[in-house]
Amino acid sequence: MQLGIGLVAASLDILGGQGVQAVALAAALRREGVDVRFIPIDPPFPPGLRWLRRVPCARTLLNQALYLPGLLGLRRVDVAHLFSASYWSFLLGPVPAIVAARALRKRVVLHYHSGEAEDKLARFGPLVHQCPHYRVENTLKAFAILRRRHPDATLTLAGYGSQEARLRRLADALGTGGIHFVGRVEPPSVPALYDRADIFLNSSVVDNQPVSILEAFASGLPVVSTATGDIPAMVRGGEAGMLVPVGDSAAMADAVAGLLEKPDRALRMARRGRDEAREYGWTRVREAWDAVYRGNAA
Repeated sequence: MQLGIGLVAASLDILGGQGVQAVALAAALRREGVDVRFIPIDPPFPPGLRWLRRVPCARTLLNQALYLPGLLGLRRVDVAHLFSASYWSFLLGPVPAIVAARALRKRVVLHYHSGEAEDKLARFGPLVHQCPHYRVENTLKAFAILRRRHPDATLTLAGYGSQEARLRRLADALGTGGIHFVGRVEPPSVPALYDRADIFLNSSVVDNQPVSILEAFASGLPVVSTATGDIPAMVRGGEAGMLVPVGDSAAMADAVAGLLEKPDRALRMARRGRDEAREYGWTRVREAWDAVYRGNAA
């Protein structure tokens, strides 16, 4: 019997790894003939109230008022697949979905996209807070060090958010030049962005299995990343990427310089990354997802 799946996740209006992966998974499942119901945690606001997206508390109240009734859609599925981060976002999105799914007697698959899961589950109550996960400032500082050895190097930063103004000020203060902020990049434009690059950098403090690293692998880019979460396993202990300590901008700069100065090594690493990316292709993971949905996964 074919299972019906309810995906509860961010839409592409919140452009990030969760939404991109959820939309891609929904499309792949539908191509297999699976009945998929997508329930966004960020439902669209009515036209006359869209301005409330800019008002923090009011937007949360309205969002929840629109989101919670949508969970009734789980009545028509067999499995509730909930995409989740930690702390406040866990309370606002997955918790109501878990309660609704349990009340409707549906199987629940909780899909974490945050390396904070262990900490949150162990110390949930007193530590609900926002955490600066990506440490883009470390990448900026590493690039400033790199430019002393490679003055023609450039750095492209993709994405947007509340930290953008602060990061732009830091880039100006570093005074190195060659730093380009491209802002929000829609999924169809991402491959071209990788194609223009030579090396991918990641300075995350907290992460599990970043989609961005898989994208870099698939695009043929050598990866330099902090060794957090499951990233060391992804880069196979340094075979498919270079690992540096969290917060060590000098080590990141040295790793990038080493790849630029030894292109043969960079090419070998990029090829291993391409091989690793194949392990995450749909033909490899669809049976694993089916096992999870049916409760048969090890």
